[in-house]
Amino acid sequence: ARMNSRAMALTLKSFNSKATRRPISLEGYSIGDQSKLNDSISLEVSNEEAALAAKSLEVGDAAFILRSDCKWTYAIVIDKAVVLDGMVGQSALRFEVGADGSLKTFKEAQWGKYVRVIKT
Repeated sequence: ARMNSRAMALTLKSFNSKATRRPISLEGYSIGDQSKLNDSISLEVSNEEAALAAKSLEVGDAAFILRSDCKWTYAIVIDKAVVLDGMVGQSALRFEVGADGSLKTFKEAQWGKYVRVIKT
């Protein structure tokens, strides 16, 4: 499995703090890999808990996302942005989801259903 060296080399600064931390990642996984049982995620958390946890993700962090085939796959946050939904701005996370460079964007209202943060 190829490792994402771009994500591994980053040091992040949180918008809420002056502290730096290494990106969240899970050894042995590459972008697009399907979740294995007993990984460092809890698929059993409520959507509310999952959405709250997703707020802590920064560019370069890994997470598992629910794909249209109903499988949880390893992905890397490549962008945090505010997107317009009508006249209202909504936070969004863009993930690199496939080894082919494919991307998926989730608005904040979707985080609880589609994003699971890796426990560190």
